[in-house]
Amino acid sequence: MIETYRQWIERHPVVAAFLVCPLVCAVCYVAIDATGAFGHRGVWPSVVMGTLTGVLVGALLLHGGYIRRHD
Repeated sequence: MIETYRQWIERHPVVAAFLVCPLVCAVCYVAIDATGAFGHRGVWPSVVMGTLTGVLVGALLLHGGYIRRHD
């Protein structure tokens, strides 16, 4: 059976919060840096800041109940 993205998140909320969110944020930070909209900081600083932002966002989503396990 094929799982939808939402079903996968409901089965793995911690992985979604602390792996998927930082990954998505890091990619977004690198993409924004590549445009030069806020100056070019480089790839690694963008990856670090994106990962830290993603961990914070994931923790807030998990704590706030937006990402939760449904059994």
